[in-house]
Amino acid sequence: MMRLAVLPQELLDTIPHQLPAGAPSEEWSGARVLRLPHPRTGISTLFLLHDTQILEFQRVDPPDSRSWFLEKEVVEDGRLLFVTPIDPTFLMLAIVQCIQPVDGSPGQFRPVDDLLEEATTKFCNSRESDPDIPIFKEDILHFVSSDIGHRVLKCICETKEIPGDLVVYRFSLNQSVDYLRKKVNRLASSVTQERSNTLLRNLAKDSLMDEGKEGLLDAARIRNACSLVAQYLSGTASNALTASYDFAELDAYTKKNEIAIMNESSAPLNGKAKNKVSQTTDPKKRKNTKASNGVEQLKKANTVGMAKLSSFFKKT
Repeated sequence: MMRLAVLPQELLDTIPHQLPAGAPSEEWSGARVLRLPHPRTGISTLFLLHDTQILEFQRVDPPDSRSWFLEKEVVEDGRLLFVTPIDPTFLMLAIVQCIQPVDGSPGQFRPVDDLLEEATTKFCNSRESDPDIPIFKEDILHFVSSDIGHRVLKCICETKEIPGDLVVYRFSLNQSVDYLRKKVNRLASSVTQERSNTLLRNLAKDSLMDEGKEGLLDAARIRNACSLVAQYLSGTASNALTASYDFAELDAYTKKNEIAIMNESSAPLNGKAKNKVSQTTDPKKRKNTKASNGVEQLKKANTVGMAKLSSFFKKT
């Protein structure tokens, strides 16, 4: 469901991405606006943390000045601001995967507070080398320590219960991929992808919707779903997700299809080029070529008494 609303100025004032370093997060009506790294690009992006969900701000600036007409009033600011729900697991994955050992080993189990503190510190330190991407550690800590952060942590971490009612966590890329594959399976359904004309056109363009290509069609839908999920994944997580599927048969078909299309498109051009060369190199055809009417009339003109053209270029 989509709703159009006019947001209060207090909230709109927090929308610009370039905010002073260390500026406190804005709170409005029980919700908190946080500057968190985008899970794919790492760029500081605005999110709204409210109750049991987190929303992403996406602003669309029109190329020309525009206004909104609301009943009898005119709203001068004609920008569009979309506030869309986002799976907080994407945000948590981008931060926690920083503690994955370089050698790929599983790492150690540790209490949740220790794990999140280390992950936040390592993530912020890895971004300090780029001054163009401001990182707000206070906002990151607020998110990871929230009820939402603790809830989604179980989606990407192995857990173990220790006597004394203590639960310890360890980041697991394999468990993260298993969670992401569930999202891919939902997005890969024919009902979901048929809502997108772009996806349907791409499938039809590659002749994947023809009878007898059901297996290739399913693989193509899964690849489309992986591409959609990858819009909110880092390169490491995206590569791990794609590698968990076997697209060898689909890749071979796609490559074969591309070669066939290239051959078809180049064949007429080669034929025309050969005809053109034969027309210009055949002496008989050049000799029998009929001159234009203007040239024929000049041949019949009386040139008696006319000075030669070379006479105009003699030395004086």
